[in-house]
Amino acid sequence: EMDAVTALLRVLLHIPFARISTGTGRTWALLAAVLGLGIFFLPAGWPGRRLALLGMVPLLIPAGGSADLELRALDAGSGMLLFWQKGSQSGIFSANLWKAASRGSGGLALTAALRPQGVTRVGAWVRSDISAPQPLPAAARQWWPAGARDYPGGPSAPAFCRAGGVAPAAMHFLTLNAPVQPCIVIWGAGPDVLILGDADAATVNRLVAEQGAALHRVQAIFAPASLGNTERAALAAAAAQARIFYLGDGKPGTWTWRAGRLHHALPPSPAYWQPGA
Repeated sequence: EMDAVTALLRVLLHIPFARISTGTGRTWALLAAVLGLGIFFLPAGWPGRRLALLGMVPLLIPAGGSADLELRALDAGSGMLLFWQKGSQSGIFSANLWKAASRGSGGLALTAALRPQGVTRVGAWVRSDISAPQPLPAAARQWWPAGARDYPGGPSAPAFCRAGGVAPAAMHFLTLNAPVQPCIVIWGAGPDVLILGDADAATVNRLVAEQGAALHRVQAIFAPASLGNTERAALAAAAAQARIFYLGDGKPGTWTWRAGRLHHALPPSPAYWQPGA
C-alpha cells in the first residue's frame, strides 16, 4: 500500500506547481502557530479557545521568493559530498570518499536527501576523483577529472571536465592548463559560487594565476576539508571577499542562493536510520 502511495506522489511531483513552500522558515508564522497551539491546549471552556486555530493559518500561506540554488553538504565522514538543486535540476559533487565509512555515510545521507524531494536519479554527478558513495547513486550523466582515462572503466573523453564536455545545467567548468586537475565548477553570472575538489598547492596556485579574475568576483567557495594550510591560505588571499566553506569531517550544512545573496540554514534532521536520529 505504501509503495502505491509513493508511486502516486512521484507522479504528482512532476505536475507543474505541484509543490509550494509554506510557512516553514518564516519566524512570524512559526511564532503565530506556537501561540495558537498554546492557547488551544488551555483547559476546556476557555473563552475563544477554538479561535486559536487561526494561528495555524500563516503556515498555509505560500512563501514567496524560491531559492535560485540550494546547496546541501551531506555527512560523508572525512569526504565531501555536496548535493545541489535548482528547480527540477539536481546533481551531486563528490570528493575524497576513499574510506569505507565515508562511502557508507555518504550513501545513506544522499538517500535521505533525495527521498523527500521525490528524486530517484540526479541529473549530474561531478566526480572530483574516482571515489564514490556506496551504494552508487543513479545519475543521468557523470563528469570525471582529467587523468581518469588512465583508470579501468573510466568514461569517454567528452565526459571529462576539461575536455570540452557540456557542463551540468546552469553550471560551468573552469579549466586549467595542466594535465591533471580536479573538476572545478562555477555557478552564476558573477560567478557567484565556486566548487573545488581536492587540490595540491601547485593546482591552487595555477587556479589563482589563470582564473584570478573569476576568483576576485566569486562570493562563496566550497572545498574539501582535506586542503592543507598552504592551499587554504592561497585560496583565501585570492578570494578575500568570498566566504569559504570546507566540507568534510562530518559537518553537514545547507545553503540557499536567493536574490544574489547566500543564506546559511540549519542542517535538516537526520533520517531515522542515520546515526544521531
